[in-house]
Amino acid sequence: MDSNLKYACPVVLLNTAFPKSKWKGMLLVTSVLTPMDQVLPIAFAISVDCEDSDNWKWLLLYSLEACPNIQHKHEDESMISNKTIFVSDCDKGLQPVLDGVFPNDHSTNYAVRIQRNVKAKFGQQASSKVVEIAKTFSSIKEETLFGLVERINKNALTCIQAIEPSKWRSTQWAQKGNLPPVMVL
Repeated sequence: MDSNLKYACPVVLLNTAFPKSKWKGMLLVTSVLTPMDQVLPIAFAISVDCEDSDNWKWLLLYSLEACPNIQHKHEDESMISNKTIFVSDCDKGLQPVLDGVFPNDHSTNYAVRIQRNVKAKFGQQASSKVVEIAKTFSSIKEETLFGLVERINKNALTCIQAIEPSKWRSTQWAQKGNLPPVMVL
């Protein structure tokens, strides 16, 4: 399976589910996005504990061991361009683990949280462009999206732009020359 992942997009999806039946616990899943826009699970774990950094660390280390290609390393070790983008709406303990296990990669899990906060403070219309801003590698498109948000609500734009860009915006990642090999989002 790992050899097939070299053709997958450099996007890793992380998610959890909480069964409501008599089988309580939590299901953690690591998936990748294939070039055909299919979601392919590469690892899962069932935990009786809560969503925390220990469970995320175990799953990510297991995923990396099972499928080293999720790191999308460049053949030339001096190149730092092939990075993985981690997408998740999970929050509890995930970001510090991602920073530790995949220190040079990019995560957009903050974007979903930012979108929810903007929606709560400024409404659905103002929040509608947040994830799109996070995903774009084009600074031109980013500026266009910021302009749309500004026309909807200037306070929403101020709130969004006040958040540390390197934590959630792909253009900040791209400006450092760290573009992934395939940009299909």
